[in-house]
Amino acid sequence: MKIKILNYIVSIEKQSNSNSKTPFLENVVVSNENHNTEKTNKSNNMKNSIDTSDDLKIGRYVQKQMRILSDKNILSTKIINKLEDVSYCKNEFNITFSVLRDKKSGINDEKGYPRYYANDIYFNNFRLTSQWKKEHRDFFIKWLNRHNSVKSPINEPKNYDTILPIELNPNNNEVFLETLLKTKSATITTFYKNGTKESKIWNAERMTANSNVIGNLRSRPEFRNGNWQKANIIKVVVEVNNNSSSKPIPEKSNKVNHPKVINMKKDSNSHTLENFKTYLIKQGYSELTPSGNSSTVYDYGKRVENILERERISILKLAENIDFYVSKYDTYGIEAEYGNKSHRAIINALKRFQDFCK
Repeated sequence: MKIKILNYIVSIEKQSNSNSKTPFLENVVVSNENHNTEKTNKSNNMKNSIDTSDDLKIGRYVQKQMRILSDKNILSTKIINKLEDVSYCKNEFNITFSVLRDKKSGINDEKGYPRYYANDIYFNNFRLTSQWKKEHRDFFIKWLNRHNSVKSPINEPKNYDTILPIELNPNNNEVFLETLLKTKSATITTFYKNGTKESKIWNAERMTANSNVIGNLRSRPEFRNGNWQKANIIKVVVEVNNNSSSKPIPEKSNKVNHPKVINMKKDSNSHTLENFKTYLIKQGYSELTPSGNSSTVYDYGKRVENILERERISILKLAENIDFYVSKYDTYGIEAEYGNKSHRAIINALKRFQDFCK
C-alpha cells in the first residue's frame, strides 16, 4: 500500500514538472519575439536617422563645392547672376529658392523663415541657400560637372591677391562721404590697361552717414576681386559732383558700345522689349520650362513692363536712368518691398535690363 502511495506521489511530481515547462518555454518565445521587435524598431530608427543624415550630407556637399568654386573664381559673373534667379534655379536644381542671394537681403524669406546659411559668404557678396534635400543631389552634381570644367587655362597667370586702387576726390574718406551726402551724385571713372577710360554717374541716394564708401564701391560686380583683373582695369577714380545733374564728360574709347542703347529712341517699347528678350536668350536664359510653360525670358519681359506702367515712364526713360531704378527697387531702396516680391523676380529683371543697357 505504501509503495502504491509513493508511486502516486512521484507521478504527480513528474506531471507537475512537465506542466511547468510549457509556460517557461512560452515566456522564452515571447521574450524572443519582443527582442526581435526591438531589433526591428532599432533598425527602422537607424534607417530614419540615415535618411536625415543624407539631407545633411547634401547640404554639406553643396557648401564644400560652392566654396571651391568661390575661392578659385571658377564661375563667371553671368553664371553667378543666374544663380540669383529663381526660375533658373528651379530648372537647374529643382529647388524653389534662388541658390544665391545678396548678403544684404538677410537669411529669411518673405514669411520670416531662414532659407540661407548665415555665417558663410560666397563669391564675395552672396549667401547660399540652405534648402537642399536628397532629391537635389543629382541635379546639383550634373550642374557642377558642367560648370566646374569651365576654368581658365592652367598656364594663364592669375593674381587675385592684389587690391583694386580706388582714388577718391576729395581724397579724405570722411570729407568725401560728407560731400557725397549733400550732392547724392558722383562720377566713377574706370581706367583700363589699353589706355581707355569709361565714366558713369553714381546715384548715391542710398548712402548714409554710416556707409562705407570704399566697401560699397568694391561690392560692385565689375570691381569685385577676380572680375576687375579679367576686365583689365588698372584703377578707379571717384569724384563727387557739384550737383546732382552733373554728367560725365564723354571719353574717346576703344570699347565698343552696343547700338541697342544708342538707337533706343527709335524703338517702341515693344520692340525694345523684344530685343531685351533676345539678349536674355543669348545669355542662356530659358524661354520655356520642361513642361512647356513660359519661363524666365517671358517673365523678365513682363516684370520690366510692370515697372514701366508702375512708374509711368517709357522704356527709353528707364534705360537712361536704369541705375536709379535699380537702386530704388533693390535692398534698402524706397521700393524694396515691391522689388523683393516673387522671390526678387522684379529686381532681378531690372538688373538684367541694366546689363542689357550697358
